[in-house]
Amino acid sequence: MRILKRIAIGWLILMGANVVASLVVRKAVPSYGGEADDEVSMVASMSGIEFASTARALRSVAIVAYMGGVELDLTRAAIVDGALISIRAVMGGVDIVVPEGWRVETTSTSFMGGVDNTTNPDAEPETAPLLVVDVTAVMGGVDIHLAEAG
Repeated sequence: MRILKRIAIGWLILMGANVVASLVVRKAVPSYGGEADDEVSMVASMSGIEFASTARALRSVAIVAYMGGVELDLTRAAIVDGALISIRAVMGGVDIVVPEGWRVETTSTSFMGGVDNTTNPDAEPETAPLLVVDVTAVMGGVDIHLAEAG
């Protein structure tokens, strides 16, 4: 019985620490920008965000997903060549949908997480706009894919 009590107390302490960490992340990292803005920052901390950009010259997106998730739809956006999406996913996930005609290149550092880029940057011409996605994932993941036809 003592062991169960210790496990329960440890679990409650861990959950409390995660709630406090979530609040700290929300206060420390600013969120700004709307769907039409060219620079956007968003934090999904123990929450979820659905964001569809309509920017005319998207330059940068910063995403923090701490025990949360982000669905980023870029199918109605236009990007400047070399636009950067910077993602920090800690026990969270990010799903990015891009239109055909973009080259998407990724750089990543991950621990018990990863990045899945199912776009084919080699299929697009060198003149196609380039989107760079820089990911740090700790027990989190990022999925980048083309919009489904239909």
